[in-house]
Amino acid sequence: TAASDAGTVAVNGTTTTNSNDPAHANFIIEDTTPFDWRVSQDDTLWINESSANNVCPVGWRVPSEAELTAETTAAATNTITNMDTAQDNFLKLTPAGIRNNTGALSNIGSSGMGHYWTSDVSGSNASYLKIFSLAAFFNSDFRGRGFTVRCVKD
Repeated sequence: TAASDAGTVAVNGTTTTNSNDPAHANFIIEDTTPFDWRVSQDDTLWINESSANNVCPVGWRVPSEAELTAETTAAATNTITNMDTAQDNFLKLTPAGIRNNTGALSNIGSSGMGHYWTSDVSGSNASYLKIFSLAAFFNSDFRGRGFTVRCVKD
């Protein structure tokens, strides 16, 4: 997990231990296909608040692509079209970096990119909102990547 606070980045260690409830805060690395932190993929881990591996606090959950779309395009004043409008949106989405499936950090600070997971799966990948200086759109990527999660309240 990487978190930013006043320009500093806190990074937990890495491990190859993977289970629905790993009982540690380390980043789980997986460098073989399908590049998922779970060797046996599980499409239900972030579906709702009571999911086995809900990464959000109690009463909160990872939004679906439809929910994140609604929050980022609900009104002309809230529409996210690039990194500037993402920071002006009431969600205050920031250009957070990522952790790739091998645990390496990238796109931190200067890249101006934000990657926000949704709870939706897309084949062996998962859906995320990608925001950068010129555009914002949904895409899919390996589930083993460490992208930012913006939780929503049930």
